[in-house]
Order: sequence, then structure tokens, then C-alpha cells
Amino acid sequence: MKVINQEAEGESATKGKTGPLLFALVLTGFIAYAFIDSMLVPVFNDKVFPVAISGVALVAALALLLQMAMAPSAQHALFADGEISSDDAGSPYGLWGTLAWFLSLLVLTALVGFVIALVLFFLTFLLIRARTSVMRAVVLTVCGVGFIVAMAGTLNRDFPPGLLQAQTELPWPLR
Repeated sequence: MKVINQEAEGESATKGKTGPLLFALVLTGFIAYAFIDSMLVPVFNDKVFPVAISGVALVAALALLLQMAMAPSAQHALFADGEISSDDAGSPYGLWGTLAWFLSLLVLTALVGFVIALVLFFLTFLLIRARTSVMRAVVLTVCGVGFIVAMAGTLNRDFPPGLLQAQTELPWPLR
């Protein structure tokens, strides 16, 4: 485990340790919940991947919390906020706009199911946000969704359904 001993530069340091520590603590709690929940899955083959991922993430989150708690001050690089004064400060896309894109994926999934929502999300994101050509957006969408569907088929998994699936019988992977 590598401990960062750098001081944050200039205005990128946060005003205190409390906010970042609370944020890291909440995320660690979520990861701990995911680990415990995945351990409760009754079929061993179904829990291997989530237990492995959440277990590694939990160890990393606990290590981060320990480093943050032991950091001498809020000026430590662990608490640096690059969105304040780094190269990313002038980014044309802010946090809330980016989160809105992912919220739209969740809302679409609830309405039309995951696969249809993913196709719509990929196409609109690539065309509007990434400003790619229509042909490139279609190719990337087909490749991305095709890979996800192929993996789900290989692993014998279903996708989250939406209201559309509650009203209509659709073939896999759309159900």
C-alpha cells in the first residue's frame, strides 16, 4: 500500500477534512453493504464475481479511509479537489450534467428495460455529448450493446425489465 505524502497545490486543497472523509465513509458503507449482500447470495457461482469485486473495493476503501484519517491536514493531496483549479476546472461538462445523463439511463431502464434503454442512451450520448457521426455512433452502439448481450448470454443472465416488459412479452434480451 503506497501512502501519498504530497501536499496539495494552491487552491485545489479542500477547506477541511470532514467533507471528504464523510463522503469516503458513505461510499465505504455502500461498498460494505454490497459485500454483505453479495455474500448472502445462495448459489456460489452467482456470488463469486460480486464478492470478489466488492471485497477488493472494500479493502481499497478502508485503506483510503485510514490514509485520510492519518493525513496531517486538509492540505494533503488526498483531499485535493481538482475541479476547483486544475486543468479540469474549465471543462465544458460539469458534474450535474454528467449525472443527469446516467440518471436518464436509469429512468429509461425503468420505462423500457435495460437493453432498449442502453441502445437509446448510447446513441444519444454519442451523438449529442461526444458529437460523433451517425455512422460511428451506430457502430459503437452495436459493438457495445452486442458485447453486453453476448456476455449476458454466456453467463445466462437477464437484464432489468421496465414497464414495457410488464405490458408486453418480448424476446430475450429485450425482456
